[in-house]
Amino acid sequence: MTIRTKILIPLLAFLALGAIVSALIGFQSLSGLKDLAALSDKAIAASDASRTARDGFDKTEQLTGRVLAMTDLIAASDIEPQFTALTSKTAKALSDLQRAALSAEMSAIAKDAAGSFARWQDDAAVLMGLKQAQAIATLEVMRHSGDKVRALLDQAVSQAGRDARGRITEENAALTARLEIIAGVALCIAIAGMTGAFRLAHNLSHPLKALVGSAEKLAAGDVAVEIGALDRKDGVGEIARAVNVFRANVTAQAQAEAEAAEQRRRAAEEKQRHDLAQAQASQEQQIAMNAVAAALKRLASGDLTAALSHFPPTYLMLQTDFNAAVTQLSQALREVAQNTRTINASTQTMSDAASDLSERTEQQAASLERTAGHLNAIATTVRATAKGAKHARDVVAHAKVEAEQTSVVVRDAVQAMGKIETSSGHIIQIIGVIDEIAFQTNLLALNAGVEAARAGKSGRGFAVVASEVRALAQRSADAAKEIKEIIRGSGQQIGAGVSLVKQTGMALERILAQVSEINTVISSISDASASQAIGLDEVNDAVSSMGEITQSNALLVNGSANASRGLASEVETLARLVARFKVERHPGSKRAPTQQESYSAAA
Repeated sequence: MTIRTKILIPLLAFLALGAIVSALIGFQSLSGLKDLAALSDKAIAASDASRTARDGFDKTEQLTGRVLAMTDLIAASDIEPQFTALTSKTAKALSDLQRAALSAEMSAIAKDAAGSFARWQDDAAVLMGLKQAQAIATLEVMRHSGDKVRALLDQAVSQAGRDARGRITEENAALTARLEIIAGVALCIAIAGMTGAFRLAHNLSHPLKALVGSAEKLAAGDVAVEIGALDRKDGVGEIARAVNVFRANVTAQAQAEAEAAEQRRRAAEEKQRHDLAQAQASQEQQIAMNAVAAALKRLASGDLTAALSHFPPTYLMLQTDFNAAVTQLSQALREVAQNTRTINASTQTMSDAASDLSERTEQQAASLERTAGHLNAIATTVRATAKGAKHARDVVAHAKVEAEQTSVVVRDAVQAMGKIETSSGHIIQIIGVIDEIAFQTNLLALNAGVEAARAGKSGRGFAVVASEVRALAQRSADAAKEIKEIIRGSGQQIGAGVSLVKQTGMALERILAQVSEINTVISSISDASASQAIGLDEVNDAVSSMGEITQSNALLVNGSANASRGLASEVETLARLVARFKVERHPGSKRAPTQQESYSAAA
């Protein structure tokens, strides 16, 4: 067996064992850390669940105490959603606590707390009237059960901390023990390897002493050292040749490191140039953005003379597009101003329409003159109808008297109906009082039941509650009596209303007779009106012509007025909008800003 074989076999075995031990240590460490992490998560979940359950129970107990204290009236519909939400939150937290329990003690505490809370929840729901049951728990029972739930929750919080600390301590101890065993085995292997290496080195020390000296010089960086025993054929010769190869490798490695250092230096210089270029590009971008922001601010204030100039080459396209857009917008506003002047010129057309309206008005005046002549002829006929109209007026006056009497009767009937309506309003109010009394009586009866369950000196509270119940019952009786009286009065008023309605019918019959006379008179008026027909025809023609002209004038006037108002409003609005913009440069500002001025303004 050669020296190489003698060295490699124990060396490889030692390295393999070391790798195995290292892998085992790493695996055990990772496994222990994972177990600790899972245990920590479970402990945190248990602690959070216990604290959540305690908080939910405290809030539920506060809500229950506020309701049972009866400091004010509370509707069940307002209480039940809050009570249900709080109890559901507490029950879910207790369920989570059972799942996250780290020990049998914690599981038992969580299970006991869940059962006690469920019983307390049922008793509280019955006591507040949210649930029906044959038996109602007393306040003392509720207090004891609440104390029990609270104590169990406090115990759960404490037990969660103890379980977490205990389990973590156990896991740490187990992990430490495993690592100590593995470390002991590794130490034994290291001692055995060192012993074997010492013996092997002792056996080979004399022939290899010279090679060791050469290797030390080579390790010190002396690549020019002479390596002896290169021509030997045994294991020492092989070692010498290996050392010689190592020297060549060291020489090549030194050259490679020098080349790598040169490459790193070049890479650093390239990176520095790239960073400078990137910084310059960022600076140019910031300058361009500041200039654009300043120009946009001027545009927002209505200054359309804003322009960009002296941009970096990278952003010349942005400068060109922005200036072109501003130029087009300025040109559009100039055209709008020109159109505004054109609209002002259009007002002349409205003036012509007004002249046309004047001519039509003159024609209407001539027609009115002809109408006046015909009205003179109609006047004679109107005198003949005056007598019949007088007689008709007398008859109508008499009918008016009858109608007034009927109005009085109807008014009395309306008043009676109003009284009935008032009485109905009282009835509705009293019914509302009865409903309120019924609700309060229900709550007081519930408290009376609770007080009745309590014995001893607490019985005085029941007397107070019973007194309130009797007072409410008396109010209910009074309200019922008042309802009967109002209903009786309403019946009498209804009878009076019926009588008044009968009188109204008789009055209406008399009015009907008078209407017959009015009909006769109207007939005579109709005969007289026939003689007016001829004259009225001519009047009708003239009035028709006048109506057509008047209608045409009205259309023209309306159209002209609407157009004038709309046009004036639009022109005024347009003028204000155009006045907001500055579309031409001042004579003193035609010089383009320098690059430094543009960048300063943008900043």
